Amino acid sequence: MIVSTMIYFRSLLNFINNLIILLLSIVLLTIFSCNYYEVVIENEIPIPVELSPIVYSNGNFTINWSMSTENDFKVYNLNESLFSDMSDETLIFSSTSKHDTVFIVENIVEGAEQFYQVTVLDTGNLSSRSNIAYAAAPIISYQKEFGGQGIDIAYSVQQTADEGLIIAGRTDSWGSGGIDGWLIKTNNEGHEEWNRTYGSEDDDYIRKIEVLSDGGYILTGTTNSFGYGSNDIWLFKVDQDGLEEWQFTFGGTDDDWGMSVEQTMDDGFIMVGHTLSYGAGYYDIYMVKTDAFGNEEWHQTFGGTEEDFGYSVLQSSDGGYVVLGFTVSFGSGNKDVWLIKTDAQGNMQWDKTFGGTESEIGFDIKKTTDGGYIITGYTESNSNGLYDVLLIKTDSNGNEIWSKNIGNGNYESGSSVTQTFDGGFIITGYTISYGNGARDIWLIKIDGNGNEEWTQTYGGILNEGGHQILQTLSGGYVVVGYTESRGNGQKDFKLIKTSPTPYGF
Repeated sequence: MIVSTMIYFRSLLNFINNLIILLLSIVLLTIFSCNYYEVVIENEIPIPVELSPIVYSNGNFTINWSMSTENDFKVYNLNESLFSDMSDETLIFSSTSKHDTVFIVENIVEGAEQFYQVTVLDTGNLSSRSNIAYAAAPIISYQKEFGGQGIDIAYSVQQTADEGLIIAGRTDSWGSGGIDGWLIKTNNEGHEEWNRTYGSEDDDYIRKIEVLSDGGYILTGTTNSFGYGSNDIWLFKVDQDGLEEWQFTFGGTDDDWGMSVEQTMDDGFIMVGHTLSYGAGYYDIYMVKTDAFGNEEWHQTFGGTEEDFGYSVLQSSDGGYVVLGFTVSFGSGNKDVWLIKTDAQGNMQWDKTFGGTESEIGFDIKKTTDGGYIITGYTESNSNGLYDVLLIKTDSNGNEIWSKNIGNGNYESGSSVTQTFDGGFIITGYTISYGNGARDIWLIKIDGNGNEEWTQTYGGILNEGGHQILQTLSGGYVVVGYTESRGNGQKDFKLIKTSPTPYGF
């Protein structure tokens, strides 16, 4: 009996030992399996980086891409190709630093076109590829400078019936007074055909020009030589040769500034600017409607107790008007973009403000083919740096559809925007973040949804700025503004015309 019991307990102990060994084996197998599983997870394909839009400036492509987030990062490889599928790619740069990277492709010839892509490798030699970015050197049809020894700045340009250009601005190199309005007519190759100055012994500016159906031109700006106050809104009409037909001033005893004009459906004119003479506050938006001969029909002011400026005006499809500027009296911040819609008599129907806690200003507004509007200016509240170019797309009632800010750490601003034939938009202004000088003229092309297609800069070692851009009948782009790097004086008119597309595609 004792022997049987001992045999039983020995068998039981063996069973327990075997069970323990089995359980330990299962646990160890599970642990090893989990460790193996974790190794597989860690060696997944790396997350691809993103290439930024490529900037061309003075013979160089600047290529930027984002930092890798891979713990086992090994190397970036930058490949170049002549084809959009990267079929003949060539390795042109490698970096073992996983940080944000800038690479400059130098000595690019005019019209050159390339495609670029970044491959990210990890220590296990797994890889991922970035988006493919297109780069091309601009093809400039011509660029010109006009001016004397003083300060000469172009603010506005329009294409004429003969496919030449009419350029308006200010000069203190020529004319009768300290500063005069200046008008230059060119042929389709940018060669001057004639120029004329307008004004008297004091300061007189032209800010906007429009081509009229009779071949003449309507101009608005500000005069200190004529009118009632120290500065008055100035409206005058000239014929196709620049000879004055009539002029009027509008304003009171204080400062009044004219910034924009458009011919209306009844062949009259609508102007906008800002006034100290009338309104509720320090400066108010000032809108004036005239008949076809410049006689005032009515005027309106908009604003509160603080500064409120008007920069751009256009007539809406219902016969009313849309005004763009900024407001300090209303909105969320220091300055906010202010969009106002009025009826045909200038009575406000609705208004919208756009902005954050800092400064936002709207300089230019255009109608879009969908019945809405596109706005450009600058933003401080939502910038990548100090100021960014601001773009806002709205519907016909001023409701924001999308907005975008473009910049890279310094001062950037948009001055002029227009819709392009492909349904996208082209913007000009200036940039300090990119280019060659303190400020450079900046062109930005975006698609209809606000996505960047390309950017390019023009300028030398000093300051340049773009004030208006238009797309010509041939599909190219014309930019006017000023240059300090080239020309005859402190600042000269700057004119740039590109081929039907700057990049040739």
